[in-house]
This record gives sequence, structure tokens and C-alpha cells, in this order.
Amino acid sequence: MEELVVVRTYLTEQEIRDEPGFKEDNPVSKDNYLHLIGDYRLPEQIRCCIQKRAGGGLCKQGHNYGFVVRLKDESVSIIGNQCGKNHFDAESKLARDMALYTNAKRRKETLERIAELLKGKDESLVRLRELGTALLVAQSRVDAYRQQFGDACTNQLLRLAQGGTGAVVVMGERVRLDEHGNRSYDSSDRFSITVGVLRGTAVFRPNQFRSAQADIRKVAGAFDKAQQMDGNERTSELASVAADIGDFVRVVDVCEDLLTAEQDFASTDWSPLPFLVRDLSDQYKLARVACAHAGHPGSKDAAKYWLQTLERALKSQYGVDRLSRAY
Repeated sequence: MEELVVVRTYLTEQEIRDEPGFKEDNPVSKDNYLHLIGDYRLPEQIRCCIQKRAGGGLCKQGHNYGFVVRLKDESVSIIGNQCGKNHFDAESKLARDMALYTNAKRRKETLERIAELLKGKDESLVRLRELGTALLVAQSRVDAYRQQFGDACTNQLLRLAQGGTGAVVVMGERVRLDEHGNRSYDSSDRFSITVGVLRGTAVFRPNQFRSAQADIRKVAGAFDKAQQMDGNERTSELASVAADIGDFVRVVDVCEDLLTAEQDFASTDWSPLPFLVRDLSDQYKLARVACAHAGHPGSKDAAKYWLQTLERALKSQYGVDRLSRAY
């Protein structure tokens, strides 16, 4: 158990002045300092009463944060936080008291935060379990997509996810003939054409589902650990647990974003998929997948005709003679 220190925070200057023994401009030195009473955090600055040197004047630097101290004559004064560090060496009683008090206050605030967070423990754990189950289902669907699409397409979907737009682009080329009948190009003869946009490609980033599940377990474990604490834990342990529980909102947001991305991909138009790969057999396979996804399952030949029709329409729309995969 860490050393017991009474924590009191003064929130107004009048509270300090009402402290029995308080004196205005009351000098504080290593020789007359007795112990800390509490700390102050004020909207307005008050002047530090540290005595610069024996028989010297007061510091009088303004501070919004500092400490209320009792002196050996039982009077009360104030010192600024930073001035206390600057004017007293690290081995002084004041320096030790400041360190103990700061740790005790942090411990008190952390325990209060944990107690507040535990009020929503049951609802939070239910939500985490729901998300964990939903992520397992979504992950199984994404794994099925990977297997269905093949490595070449999946790698391009990952590239789209990293780019962030989801736009599937091909190169359009206009063929010109010179006076000798040879093909001739200039810079205006080649340009990018956006075939379509695949929403939700973020689900193809590696290890996302595994990371989200690990985050869920970490937060759930922190809730359980906090419930079992007996008050003898070190402040650093308490802070770690509080931080993990406090991560609940972020973890929920990450999980919900991932689930939304999977739903977006499942509902987006898959017709751009064949334009992600160069191999013809892969293109026709993905054309068949895209047709089935749109509710028009058919033979390989039907999918091939569908893709050729789509390519002809793009050539006509953009006035090009050839489309080439940009990947």
C-alpha cells in the first residue's frame, strides 16, 4: 500500500484565505516549512510566497496551480508548483512531499475515474461481446471474398484501401496513324478513366479484425481487473487499468467502422472488379462474380459477354480505341 496522503484541492482563493492560520505574503523557506495541506487550481493567478534567500524578498510570481503549505509556526502560506521545484533541491522535505502529494492526487483521481467507468461495466461488456460476435461473422465473409476473388484481385483491393478512394482506374488509349500508317501517340492520347468506385475496401487491410478483437479483449479484461481490485495496487497499475477501460469508446468506434466498411463492400457495385487484374481468365472469373453479386448469375460465356459489353460502352463514352489495366 502506498503512503497515505490526504488530498485536498482548493478551487477558489477565498478557500485558501479561510484556512486557519493563513497569512498574506507569508515567506516560505526550507527552514520554516512543515508540510503540505493541499493544492490549488485557480482561474486567476496568485503570487508565490517562496523566500528567495535568507532574509530576502518573496518570489511573487503568479501561478494558477501550486500548493498550500503549513509552516512550523502553524501559519499557512502558498507556493507555486514550478517555483517549489526550482527553489528547493530534490532532496528537500518539500520536494519529497510534493512528489508524494502529486502521486496521491493522481491515485485519487484515477480511483474516482475507475469507479465512474465501472458504473457502465455491464452495458459495456454486453456491447463488446456483441461487437466481437459481429466481427467474427464479418471476418468470415471477408475471408470468403479473398478466396473467391483470388490473390491478384485481393492485392489490388488492398492497394485501393491504402489509397483511400476505392476508385478503379484504367488507361484509355486513342490510336492514331501517321502518314506511313504507323501508330502514333502523343500525351493526349493516353488518359485515366475511372470505371467505378468500390466502397468499403478498408476491410482488406491486413490484421484489422485480429487487432479489433485484441482490443475488445483488453478492454473487457481491464473491466474485470478493476472490479477485483482491493486498493493495494500501485498508482501506475491503476492508471494502466483506467487507460484501458477509457479506451472503450475508441475501440467501439474502430469496430463499428470496420463493420460498416464490410457492409459497404457487400452492398457496393462489384462491376469494377474485373478491371483490377490483367490476366484474362481472372477477368472473366471476376466478371462472373460481379454478375452473380448483382443478382444475374450465369455461365462463363455470359459473364464474358457482359464484360466485353461494358468495355465497349466505356470506349464509346470516352472515345478511345483501347482500354488497358492500370495495375
